[in-house]
Amino acid sequence: CVHSPEEARSLLQSIRVNRLVDCDVDAASEEVQHGLKNMRRSLCAAVERLATDLYADECHCFWELVQNADDNKYAPDVEVPTLEMSVQVDPTLGAYIMTVNNEVGLTGKDVKALCDVNASLKGIGQTGHKGIGWKSVFRVSDCPHVISHA
Repeated sequence: CVHSPEEARSLLQSIRVNRLVDCDVDAASEEVQHGLKNMRRSLCAAVERLATDLYADECHCFWELVQNADDNKYAPDVEVPTLEMSVQVDPTLGAYIMTVNNEVGLTGKDVKALCDVNASLKGIGQTGHKGIGWKSVFRVSDCPHVISHA
């Protein structure tokens, strides 16, 4: 588990570095810069196409969130796993959807899988395995946020 805000920041920074986010590609040759931009554009388009083809209905993300809550890990003392979904309104941000459940929290491996495609950590008895289900939230949000209990 990620135990501190510093560990969380370090984990996210390592993911960003592995994806060449905030990387100074200006130092690379023009050919490499062009290739990187094209690869990023192509990968983004492929993921968007895959998600759109699999999850054409914008409301599908709610099913994915319910499914993920069902698959989450819960502490032994949790008798009944819960999931709450609500529409919140912030004067600055506007309306947004918030989901909350009483899972134990995400591990570093969970966060990495969430940020990847085809990297599902789900095992036998769990629904979904393509590693793109949660990403269906991008059909309804340009900037989803994940806050973990861990």
